[in-house]
Amino acid sequence: MKMTLDRYVTRAVFGSCAAAMTFFLLLSVLLDLLNNLGEYIERSERKGQSTLELLGFLANYYLRMMPFSFVALAPFAIVIGCMLAVSRLMTQNEVQPMLFMGRSMSRVLRPALLAGVVTGFAMVACFQWVVPYVASQITEVQSLLASGDRSIKNVVLEARRESGFTALRVHRYDPELRQMDGIN
Repeated sequence: MKMTLDRYVTRAVFGSCAAAMTFFLLLSVLLDLLNNLGEYIERSERKGQSTLELLGFLANYYLRMMPFSFVALAPFAIVIGCMLAVSRLMTQNEVQPMLFMGRSMSRVLRPALLAGVVTGFAMVACFQWVVPYVASQITEVQSLLASGDRSIKNVVLEARRESGFTALRVHRYDPELRQMDGIN
């Protein structure tokens, strides 16, 4: 009986957290699309892409953006998901009987803490291993979406030593041609 109740509360918390995370991820994609869809369509028409090619390109872009969005949105989604789960349990009068039966409040809320810890470890792993792997791909795709070319603008390299300071400033770098413009 005790383990069944723990599994029930855990399912409620993790289900609400997953629903909140899915909602926030889809909302971030929708907001970005609403802000930039006109520009995306205009650029795809200039390149001669079909609608299906644009759709595939945007799906690939947003799929690669998911680790960044996850790291940014997960804390909010977990808090809101846990609040929704506890609110649902309280609305259906399930918390008071658990407490009346002798279950402590900390044990009732343990799945919420577990969801936070699991999400924290997932965020650390995502930020440590997935985000660096995808960052260069995202930068390339964003430069294609923003300006239509693959050049990198305003690159600054700095080296600080005890003997002095050295800096290289490049106004524009084109990786395809391996050419730098505006070198200081």
